[in-house]
Amino acid sequence: MFVHGTETVLGSHVPKAVPWIAGLGHTLLTVGLILLFVLLGKRLNESATTEPTESEPAKTTA
Repeated sequence: MFVHGTETVLGSHVPKAVPWIAGLGHTLLTVGLILLFVLLGKRLNESATTEPTESEPAKTTA
């Protein structure tokens, strides 16, 4: 972004690789966030379905 912005302000020619690299970076960030939330959801569902251990007191409904 820094290179692209600097080149735009200075009126220089922006190399064709800059938008490709930016697009690839955004794609990788999106895939990483999706993977994070999928794994987080699996982990939360796993912990919600397991029995409490002896170190954890069982929850009672009053």
